Amino acid sequence: MQKKSGRGKQRTTKKKAATVPQDVTISAAAAAPKLQPCWYGVPLAVIAGVWCLFLLLNSSLSHSYYDDLEGTGVSGSSTSKDNNTEALEVVVGSENQNVVQEEPIRPARVVQLKTLDEYKRSVVAMKQEHSSHVNTNGFPSHVHHQNRDYSYNFADSAHGAKVVKANKDAKGAGNLLLPDKDKYLRNPCSVEEKFVVIELAEETLVDTVVIGNYEFHSSNVKQFEILGSPEVYPTDDWLPLGTFEAENVRHAQKFQLAQPKWVRCLMLRLVSHYGYEFYCTLSVFQVHGVDAIEHLLEDWMVGQEGDAAAKNSKGQQSPSGLESVLVAESEIGGVGKSSNEEEGKPTSGNTAQEGWLHVSGRPSGESVLKITMQKVRLLEISQSVRDRYLEELNAKYQQMIIELDQDLSTEQKHKSDNKKETDAEGSSSQRKRSKFSDKLDVVVMKAEVEVRIGASLKTEEEPKRVEQNGIEGKRTKDNMSNNIKKEPDVVDSQDADIQSVKSSECLEGLLSPSMRSSAGTPRDHPSFEPHPMIADAWEALRRSLVYFRAKPVGTIAAMDPTEESLNYNQVFVRDFVPSALAFLMNGEPDIVKNFLLKTLRLQSIEKRIDCFTLGEGVMPASFKVLHDPLRKTDTMIADFGESAIGRVAPVDSGFWWIILLRAYTKSTGDHSLADMADCQRGMRLILELCLSDGFDTFPTLLCADGCCMIDRRMGIYGYPIEIQSLFFMALRSAKSLLKPGEGVHLLERIDKRLHALSFHMRAYFWLDHTQLNNIYRYKTEEYSHTAVNKFNVIPDSIPNWVFDFMPIKGGYFIGNVSPARMDFRWFAIGNCMAILSSLATPEQASAIMDLFEERWEELVGEMPLKVSYPALEGNEWRIVTGCDPKNTRWSYHNAGSWPVLLWMLTAACIKTGRPQIARRAIEQIEKRLSKDGWPEYYDGKLGRYVGKQARKFQTWSIAGYLVAKMMLEDPSHLGMIGLEEDKKMTRTCLTRSASWTA
Repeated sequence: MQKKSGRGKQRTTKKKAATVPQDVTISAAAAAPKLQPCWYGVPLAVIAGVWCLFLLLNSSLSHSYYDDLEGTGVSGSSTSKDNNTEALEVVVGSENQNVVQEEPIRPARVVQLKTLDEYKRSVVAMKQEHSSHVNTNGFPSHVHHQNRDYSYNFADSAHGAKVVKANKDAKGAGNLLLPDKDKYLRNPCSVEEKFVVIELAEETLVDTVVIGNYEFHSSNVKQFEILGSPEVYPTDDWLPLGTFEAENVRHAQKFQLAQPKWVRCLMLRLVSHYGYEFYCTLSVFQVHGVDAIEHLLEDWMVGQEGDAAAKNSKGQQSPSGLESVLVAESEIGGVGKSSNEEEGKPTSGNTAQEGWLHVSGRPSGESVLKITMQKVRLLEISQSVRDRYLEELNAKYQQMIIELDQDLSTEQKHKSDNKKETDAEGSSSQRKRSKFSDKLDVVVMKAEVEVRIGASLKTEEEPKRVEQNGIEGKRTKDNMSNNIKKEPDVVDSQDADIQSVKSSECLEGLLSPSMRSSAGTPRDHPSFEPHPMIADAWEALRRSLVYFRAKPVGTIAAMDPTEESLNYNQVFVRDFVPSALAFLMNGEPDIVKNFLLKTLRLQSIEKRIDCFTLGEGVMPASFKVLHDPLRKTDTMIADFGESAIGRVAPVDSGFWWIILLRAYTKSTGDHSLADMADCQRGMRLILELCLSDGFDTFPTLLCADGCCMIDRRMGIYGYPIEIQSLFFMALRSAKSLLKPGEGVHLLERIDKRLHALSFHMRAYFWLDHTQLNNIYRYKTEEYSHTAVNKFNVIPDSIPNWVFDFMPIKGGYFIGNVSPARMDFRWFAIGNCMAILSSLATPEQASAIMDLFEERWEELVGEMPLKVSYPALEGNEWRIVTGCDPKNTRWSYHNAGSWPVLLWMLTAACIKTGRPQIARRAIEQIEKRLSKDGWPEYYDGKLGRYVGKQARKFQTWSIAGYLVAKMMLEDPSHLGMIGLEEDKKMTRTCLTRSASWTA
């Protein structure tokens, strides 16, 4: 049973209005007493005709009279019957007396000043008088059911919904949240109270529910009731959403709520049923609506499309001047009302709304960030409106003063011609002149105040107009709004908008840098307050540039003149990533583009180690440029692992290349590089190398020891967390860059792998206090497919340090999970990249940040950041590292402190809304890093000592600091390296075996 929408009600109203006879004119005076069938024998038609003629005559006379007075901006008032109005009197809200009989009759001048809010509304009202109405529940009428993505079911277990309670006789309540039609909820029909409570993954504006029963030989639901609660379960705050009656059919039925509600929990109460079967079953229960992001997008898009449709339907030309400014402001609800109150009709194309949607049909998180930027721009528009308002006020007062001066001269001349007046009349005139002079002083004073306010606003606006990034623009408008004291309503509304922008400084509202780049050329210098270290860091970074045929193609690893170069004079792919981000943030994308193209060219050469040929998609670990001054030629030589310590091919180089290609595209808005045939082929080669079929039973990527940043023997063989996080991020980045035409089959494989990988990592690699306790109580030798201990991990193998290290509040992804083995060590890159790629759920990302705060001394110490924790010592160090003299305890890869990791920590802090953690880390690093000569790493449990074999002037230590500073000062940079959570990723849902005991 569907309710009629607000649009249907409007059409009904219009039809009723159309039935009024055309010969009856309804005027503004229709509130007169109702006419009776006759009045002393005079026909009704005569009375009505006389009455209408009187009104028309009166209206035309009054309009013609006031039209003569409109040019000056001052409205006229009617004269008294005895013509005793004094011409020089300025009437302000009161009637006046008296008497100079020789004065020519003229209407009194009334000063009517509009407030700024009234001034805005008066202009915008003309542009919105024909737009469509908003229905009673606050939804724009054309959005209520149009363009809704009913394929997205908020009550799906895959989307995070879960059954939290049901009546005790109910069986299979969780089957309602599964797509399998062969599974169902079963209740004996004789049970009086049948209900199910479902908790959604997030607060949702529910407007439609779907139920269905596909099971034969059972009774169908007849009447049912839906209740909702905005709180998580358990709760006693239930609001009735509607009672519905279903048909006795075997297919899904859709029911629309009379009024959408924001809810987190839903209760489905089965009131009655059809038939007399023993069991009552229900196979399907779906919930449709919008989440907070999509609701915000719809509200904004409706305002834009509605005004555009109103203009087109009315055939008006585009407004100019002040009207265009106000109409632009009203499109996003900036003129005295919220975006929910905007009136509009949908356009046929809906192109603007489609622009904000993700390829999956759901809105992306970056869309909200773009709207936030639009709000900041509205503050600019509001300022221009205020300037126009002040200019118009000044013009009005100037005209008034001129007229008053003319009246004053006329009065003086009139006084000289009436010297024969009596003394009493003279004293009366003197009093009137004094009164007039006082009022004139008041008017002049008001005019001067308005002019000064306008001048002060313009004076303060110029130095504060910095480049338009989200945070600086917001602060500028906040300072400007504090200067406006005479319009409290406008100031309050602007403060509310600014507060909404402030609340989005944590990542769910950050703007992608592509928005900034499309608005203008990227800036040539950093926008943050210069620290003494920053100039030195940029100078050192530019000295590290490597040139190939006079073009910069990368940065060398280190420039330490006191040590042998070894391979530190080469350009490493992973080492160049922070340098590339620094150049992109500083508006120098050509260096990054050259690097991407040169490394892509190196990928295509033959790669051999001894007699074995590597895969075609392997990217080089590094390359160096040899200059021949005699022949004036440059030669580029690549290293694919044949020169590395462990002779291991770099698995992470290909992933970093794809991630950097996406960062370049997001920063510059230039898709031509990613769309090149060579780049498309390079991505496909990398992905086909990783997605090839084999003997793997897990979606994780099997790797050798030393295949990533930890390029020496450190016991990370198997499925290291760093590789899995980078693999996940590379898959998501490639998915957004690959052309669908040539790589459709590859995109399908990417989707399947992403879903499987996210489930596997979130389920089996995640460790918190609760999971640690579960592993501690694991049973072994479980052969069932429902086994909890799927990898047959022996609980006695849990190291003792984990129990002391794991706080009650916090968690992390452990280093490795493979058959009969769990590496419980903490690895910084894997966990930070899991946050940035959204491999970690929002809850897990928050728990990782909690771990940083709870274990600051262990993970950060005096020099951020530990690459791993804890250190391998004693016999374990000898066995795992092979007595590696460089990886001694608390040194290098064995729990050493690496300043380059600061940029990853900062990005993760911004994404999770914890910038204070990043600021604390940056303050610590600024105390020593530059003074110590920008070392590669630090040794010691707290990172107190410069590394024993650390190179000075390590390039990525320099670049990591610059990226962290720029990203913290302008969080919009996070868009080039961070990814929003994909709601379609499978949520973790473990099945317990029969032997499991909680």
